[in-house]
Amino acid sequence: MKKAIRIIILIIAVGVFGFSLFKVISGENEYKEGRDEYEDIREEAKTDDPDAGNGIDWDALRAINPDIVGWIRFKEPKVIDYPVVQGKDNSTYLKKSFGANYIKAGTIFINCDNTPDFGDWNTIIYGHNMNDGSMFASLKRQYQDKAFWEQYPDFEIYTPDGATHRYKIFAVGTYKAGSEPSGQYQFTDAIDFMDLINQIKAGQAYETGVEVTEENRIVTLYTCTNVRAADRWLVFGVEQEN
Repeated sequence: MKKAIRIIILIIAVGVFGFSLFKVISGENEYKEGRDEYEDIREEAKTDDPDAGNGIDWDALRAINPDIVGWIRFKEPKVIDYPVVQGKDNSTYLKKSFGANYIKAGTIFINCDNTPDFGDWNTIIYGHNMNDGSMFASLKRQYQDKAFWEQYPDFEIYTPDGATHRYKIFAVGTYKAGSEPSGQYQFTDAIDFMDLINQIKAGQAYETGVEVTEENRIVTLYTCTNVRAADRWLVFGVEQEN
């Protein structure tokens, strides 16, 4: 009887190990599929046409996905170099790639109610915090460190009209999902907007000294912390004059 129990326990243990190994391998394969797809899209988007906006072939991108509204790029972390879309809702692109494939990484997308030209007082841009470091994972991993922000405080968003929107990060931090700093994009007036800025700075992880006025426009880069379900890691950028 004892021998039979040991055999049963061994079979169960082997089964659990096999299932766990399968999950790890299948998960890593899915991460790789996402990385490979976006690397292909980066190559597809390159153009030598001097008349193309920012060296990006927007026509090629529209042929793949007509929901394209921009491209976000950091000098560092270099992994953040992605097309940006806008769907009819804020759930479509959570698990849908730019090429319309099902992947955990989804696609970087802006709030469905924002204007697609990044002209709102606050444009919210969503991206997953992926375990393989892709999408918006670097926002949490790198910008927790003020020294990293001091070295790389800027990023750019390109749009199909040929414009380059340059942003300087003025605050980063952990905020609760559903709070004003994590999701407000509509404002009654400039006072309402500046109230948001004050709330953002009150919750920031460290002081940057970057000023924001009612004349400015900002973007909120929004991702999960992967620590608590209700927490979000936000990076706020204020647009700079070209």
